[in-house]
Amino acid sequence: LWVQALKWLRELVDDWGCYIVLASGTLNRFWELEEFSNSPLKNIPELVDGTVRKSALASDSIRINYEKKEKPLNADDICDWIKELKGPRLIILNTVHSAASVAMKLFKSYDERRFVEHLSTALAPVHREAILERIKQRLKNPNDADWTLVATSCVEAGIDFSFQTAVREYCSLVSTIQTAGRINRSGEYGKSNLWNFQIVPGDSLKEHPSFATSSRILKQLFNEGKVAPEFCTEAMKREVRERNQISAENNPIVIAERNREFPLVNDQFKVIPANTVTAIIDREMCERIERHEKVDFIELQQKSVAIYSNNISKFALRPLRGFNDLYAWMLDYDSDFLGYMAGVLKLGDIESYVI
Repeated sequence: LWVQALKWLRELVDDWGCYIVLASGTLNRFWELEEFSNSPLKNIPELVDGTVRKSALASDSIRINYEKKEKPLNADDICDWIKELKGPRLIILNTVHSAASVAMKLFKSYDERRFVEHLSTALAPVHREAILERIKQRLKNPNDADWTLVATSCVEAGIDFSFQTAVREYCSLVSTIQTAGRINRSGEYGKSNLWNFQIVPGDSLKEHPSFATSSRILKQLFNEGKVAPEFCTEAMKREVRERNQISAENNPIVIAERNREFPLVNDQFKVIPANTVTAIIDREMCERIERHEKVDFIELQQKSVAIYSNNISKFALRPLRGFNDLYAWMLDYDSDFLGYMAGVLKLGDIESYVI
């Protein structure tokens, strides 16, 4: 999408006098790559002075040590390994199913909930918010260190918390650097380890097909000693070229806008593809909606989860009467731990669905 987005941003600057700030803790300088522009930008001024950047990178190299696990791990291996690491610990997996499975296995191995927290989009926003607040309070207690947060990438960026150790399923260089921002943020632990590992897919763990290329390139970068923020653009270049990314002018969205086919541009320019449906986890709210009572859209968002549309029948979602795009979640739901995965993990034939 950056091909067309960059065109729009440049139009805002050139024709409308706008100023654009391109900034991220893991900044891909995509505008320098020919795949994203026929006239790559080379003279964008830096916001941060070069000496400040060098100092920050030097501090970061002292704060974080990037490691990789050579042998692929199954769920039991992961649970045994993570218990040996210094806590509090963070583990991020690529799918909702993998995170819930590892969280449940960890819980069973301890037989006490206080050793395990879980956070993913399997939980409705209202419950994620409560768990997130509990995690932040636990991290403030220096005497509460022997526990693990099992999560998905929903905790990867934009959240201010700091664990002592992190473990990340291979995903991408950007995800690895973002995860580094969730451990030892102020150097309070001296130097912390961030481990990357590969899963053994099976009943408990599921691979995310979208990350096959980026995770393979991340392994290459590990072997080349290039796991650092300054290599984010290099990683992106390898990803798009391995996927045979077409030139900027041949991008289908660019062609559609050039031909003034604006409805087609709208359909294709989707940051999050609309292949999910809304499932409401609050039974009382479902009843109110079916009675055609007024329900605030914010409340609806807070008490619902997104489910892949091809899982509608497998998860026994019930369509709300009178609505084609709203469903009721009918399986078990755990508001304090596993969310809707509490019901899904009880289903058989778990290899047949996407999550």
